[in-house]
Amino acid sequence: MEELSKEISNPLAQIWNLSFQYNFTSIRGDKVDGSEHLNTLLFQPVLPVPVGDKYTFFARPVFAMVEGPSAIGIAGGTPSDPLAHGTERSTEFGDLILPIGFGEAKQIGWSWGLGATFIFPTSSNDLLGSHQYQIGPTALALWANEDWMLGEFLQQWWGVANGCGLNIMFQTAWYPTPT
Repeated sequence: MEELSKEISNPLAQIWNLSFQYNFTSIRGDKVDGSEHLNTLLFQPVLPVPVGDKYTFFARPVFAMVEGPSAIGIAGGTPSDPLAHGTERSTEFGDLILPIGFGEAKQIGWSWGLGATFIFPTSSNDLLGSHQYQIGPTALALWANEDWMLGEFLQQWWGVANGCGLNIMFQTAWYPTPT
């Protein structure tokens, strides 16, 4: 079980991992009565494919479903930080994020990966998406020893159409290894 836990925690390990992440976000702004919020469910499979004995190709798509105020009455902001609220609530899909890359996974020591990341404008609601295709670099680094893992997953995107938006995302993860 300990060995399996270490493999699941490493995004470059040669085991598929299907995970869900739930985020609750309170909405603030001039028109909010204090009770508005977003519920976001992310489905984040990690799909590594071995390349020889040492390396791994990985795909790590992120599918988002957001439940929150609908477009009625929204005054602006971003999906994670709207400035107002709607009069109705709905559940909609967000944009698809797809990082892909190549790297080396180790059970002990440094694991690394480099690649490209894409955003596809698949949102079913104008408030939940970027409305443009985006592309950029992605990198990840992970240090593991017998007791814990610490990793960083970086992504940056530039807009391909409709202007040149810039988004940067950092994720840090620490996984204590069960004994």
